Amino acid sequence: MFHSSRQKSMIFNNESDMSMMRKKANENFKATHPECSEFFMTHDDERLICRRFERQLIQFCNVFDEPSYFKNIKCTAMNYLKRFYLKHSAMEFYPQNVMFLCCYFACKVEEFTISIDQFVSMLEESLRYETGSFILSNEFLLMEALDYSLTVYNSYRPLDGFFIELKSLYGNERVDILRKHALSFINDAILTDVTLLYSPSQIALASLVYRYVFRITLCFVVHH
Repeated sequence: MFHSSRQKSMIFNNESDMSMMRKKANENFKATHPECSEFFMTHDDERLICRRFERQLIQFCNVFDEPSYFKNIKCTAMNYLKRFYLKHSAMEFYPQNVMFLCCYFACKVEEFTISIDQFVSMLEESLRYETGSFILSNEFLLMEALDYSLTVYNSYRPLDGFFIELKSLYGNERVDILRKHALSFINDAILTDVTLLYSPSQIALASLVYRYVFRITLCFVVHH
């Protein structure tokens, strides 16, 4: 269940709050390296870089063969990555290393058994030693950045609950058509900050509403 205590540490009031946290992390790093001021990135520049590696995280998670693990690991790792860079600058920790750290740690939390050697074997050979060392050296840093709130509730589970109820009303065939579009909505939402602004059940419900509104709009365009 998504308790209010979890909501306090994982759900933010608005995008401005997150933008301020990213800006603060950027400024804190700059303050510790005044001699390099001409080479610094803005917090907007950092966000662009992080978004690139968020997309790479999705691609990397495709290596997991089991679909249920893939969905959970993908959502948990993405949540970790976004929350990590609310407190740390991308100039301080290279996003590619943090991305792999979040993926490996998400495997642990989601009870997908994999050793560090097995994990790095999925990477290019030139990245294996450095990445493995970074992961083993910074797991506690990640937990600290996450305020030790490690369990992530994704939107797939409440969506499944909605589908069970809908099937009892409308049958399997109509609901299966809706499922495809709802899953697509959630997959796109993972790449945005919406998962840090709304609860999983709200996002799942929005995916169903979106499909309904999309269908009505399409019918209106076709007939007019």
